[in-house]
Amino acid sequence: MKKLLAIALCYLPLTLNSQTNPEVYLLDMVKEGDSLFFLNPSNISNNAGYDNQPSFFDDEHLLFSSTRDGQTDIKKYRIKEGNASWISDTPNGSEYSPLRIPGTNDISAIRLDNDGTQLLYRYSITQKAPEVLLKGMKVGYHLWFNKDILITTVLIEGRMDLVVTNFMDNSSYTVQRNVGRSLHKIPNSNLISYVSKDDVLGTIKSLDPVSGATKEITRLFLMKEDVCWLADGTLLTGYGNMLYSYQPNKDNKWKLTHVFKDKSINMISRLAVNPNATRLALVADISPEEAVQKQIAAFNKKDLDAFLNTFSDDAKVYGYGGLLLYQGKQKIKQEFATFFDSAPDLNYSIKKKVVMDNKVHHEALITANNKTLVKTYYYTVANGKISSLTFYVEP
Repeated sequence: MKKLLAIALCYLPLTLNSQTNPEVYLLDMVKEGDSLFFLNPSNISNNAGYDNQPSFFDDEHLLFSSTRDGQTDIKKYRIKEGNASWISDTPNGSEYSPLRIPGTNDISAIRLDNDGTQLLYRYSITQKAPEVLLKGMKVGYHLWFNKDILITTVLIEGRMDLVVTNFMDNSSYTVQRNVGRSLHKIPNSNLISYVSKDDVLGTIKSLDPVSGATKEITRLFLMKEDVCWLADGTLLTGYGNMLYSYQPNKDNKWKLTHVFKDKSINMISRLAVNPNATRLALVADISPEEAVQKQIAAFNKKDLDAFLNTFSDDAKVYGYGGLLLYQGKQKIKQEFATFFDSAPDLNYSIKKKVVMDNKVHHEALITANNKTLVKTYYYTVANGKISSLTFYVEP
């Protein structure tokens, strides 16, 4: 019982970049002078599952991957109408990273089959069967330079290599080993950008797909590899609930551009801009603070199911000195079910709160069985769930 009370007296989240329940948001984008404004954010996916990898089909339509019935298919969102329809429905497989193929109304996407096969397919609007675009290449991400030249990251020996394929002469060449997932055309140029991972910090580089020439543009902002380009040549990236911008040949560092007050917009990752540069699509998840608050609310209600739902399946609970007490939802359920039943007056009240980036610190008053103690709590949150809970008990 003493151990359980001590555990109940501890809470804080540390949030990582990966996501299990991300949402796609659409915003209006306005540029006035040197200032950028992001207005009217709207959750256009609004789905309990995985929604990610947005790309604009044109100025009025947006593609993204969305989960339904245990698999991920392609959705097409009509901006004016405010509704969406499914583009694919593949039995025994899921699609990711949809893009419009230049000069056509067809779509390309990575398909991951249930047997582990991962290939890039072409999906025709005429409802013909999808066709493999690159046989034998396990494509992770891709970008069309034009209708004949395709840039891909290919999974090889636990890394991704940057490969350029020309369908005119069926040739391919490798530009660089070990690259990131972010591939984009650079406005007003014949270049694309990619992320080099020659070192842990990461670098954004340009590539001429025809000549193969590369050039360094700038370092990633705090190792965040998801970027996009605005029409004027400005780079945009997300960090937490913030957007940062960088103008090559003008800025000497990334600068804060926008902070979202909506707590549902956090952990910003993928970004996409429409052709007219009037709209921004981004992928976001709830804030670390909100993830912790959900657990506190369930704790105070002694709602065991809601409480357990805030943990990852293999969550770990540690005691003083990093001693692992138990692991996994089933063990956590056993421990807290007993505690909830034995403490009719259970209550968690925050005295002080500090939120920094993905870290949350609470000093709280915990009441249980007519006793109130002041304790400090620390959590780790990954993929929108609490992956570890560490507590410290005063001697």
